[in-house]
Order: sequence, then C-alpha cells, then structure tokens
Amino acid sequence: MKKYVLLLCLVFSAVFLTAGCSQEGCECQNGTSMHWTGDPDYDGVKTRYILMDIEHCEERGCNESTGKCNIWKDPVTGLTWSSVSEWRKEWDDAVSYCKKLSEGGYSDWRLPTIDELKTLSETDLESDPDWECNVSDSCTSYDCWNRENCLPELFQGAKIRSMVNDLWSSNEVDSMHAWYLYFYEGIEYSGKEWIRDVRCVR
Repeated sequence: MKKYVLLLCLVFSAVFLTAGCSQEGCECQNGTSMHWTGDPDYDGVKTRYILMDIEHCEERGCNESTGKCNIWKDPVTGLTWSSVSEWRKEWDDAVSYCKKLSEGGYSDWRLPTIDELKTLSETDLESDPDWECNVSDSCTSYDCWNRENCLPELFQGAKIRSMVNDLWSSNEVDSMHAWYLYFYEGIEYSGKEWIRDVRCVR
C-alpha cells in the first residue's frame, strides 16, 4: 500500500513539474498559465499543490511544453516581454534571473528600467494631466519621488494580465534600495531585500 501511494504521488508531481517552472510547476489551462507550488509530504514527495499565480495568456497563447505564456512584443513600443517569473525575487536575484533567462528563442533578456515598466500600464501616463511623478530613467534619487505625485492610484492595471501587482525595475535609488512599479497605484521604492515579481525585457 505504501509503495502504491508513493507511486501515485510521483505521477501527480510529474504532471505539474513541467519544464517551464523548474522549481515547482506550471501548466496551461484554457489558455491561462497556472503557477503552482507544494509542500514536502509523504517521503519528501511534493503532493499538496497551492495556486500561487495566474497569468492570462490571451492572444499570446500558452506554451504547452513549458506551461508558461509565450513572450509578447508590444506593438507600440517594440519592446518584447517575457512571461512572469514563477517566484518573487529579491532585487539582486531579479537582475541575475533576467541575465540568465532563455525564453522564446532569446537569451538577451534584462531587467527593465522604470520608464520601460511604465509602458506596461494601461494608463497613458504621458497624456494624463494628473501624473506628475518625476521618477524616470534620468531621475532616480529620493528627491524625484513624493507620495502625492507618484502614488496617485491612476493606474488601471497592466497590458499583460496576471495576478502580478508589483515589478522590479533595474533602476537603483542607492546601493540598498531600488524602484518598482506598483500596478493600480504608481511608483515606489523599497529595500532590495524585499521580494517582488519579475518580468524581463529585450
């Protein structure tokens, strides 16, 4: 009986631990990428899976071999975006993750700048009279930010739909802090030791 249960656990794990999410698991369900994680259970086999993230692939399509959404090229900016990372990461790990990423036939990915992240917002910030935040690729010091202007809650979400709310940028405030884009609110900074989602660009 014990061997039978263990065999079932191994089969269950194999279904979810696809090539796309190496640490845990991803799978395509009705054109949506479902990211999973699990806890060690019987004899160390991961049997209890908890949904951690959902990314809606929509017109990009879901890659059945990886369980992740295909990469997406923004027709407006020309930037190509990776699928979201299966794990939230500290800033240093986010930089390294993008440098090592190989996806969609490309290996020249990098962590996006704050100006590039702004283009993912469904809100047209450049033409919005209420958007007065000075944080940009050319202005990354603390003096460029204030709560009233940079967190006006103007954002309506992202062009790429997912459960992701915050994405690291490559722009540093100083050696200990970096900027990130918080969808539905605006631009904020935090310590690099905080974990956030990662979407790479090329």
